[in-house]
Amino acid sequence: MKKQLTENQKQAIKIFNNRVEDSDFFESDGGDYVSIKELINLLVNNGWSESQAEGTIGSLTGIILHSTGNNEWFLEYYDMEEV
Repeated sequence: MKKQLTENQKQAIKIFNNRVEDSDFFESDGGDYVSIKELINLLVNNGWSESQAEGTIGSLTGIILHSTGNNEWFLEYYDMEEV
């Protein structure tokens, strides 16, 4: 069962899914490797403040964002049809 998401989280996931779909790793890994700064920039470029972006990203840790160590994160594609 999927976690209930806020509207803010859903909007961020849509942006992140587009990023994942454009990745070379999407087909093989189901996601992409990213930095938190890259994710913040994606959201800021789509109208979030930096503070909002940080909070939204933090709220998605463990849902679509998983630490791999060394300041690298795995951004998992999230099927929005299941929400």
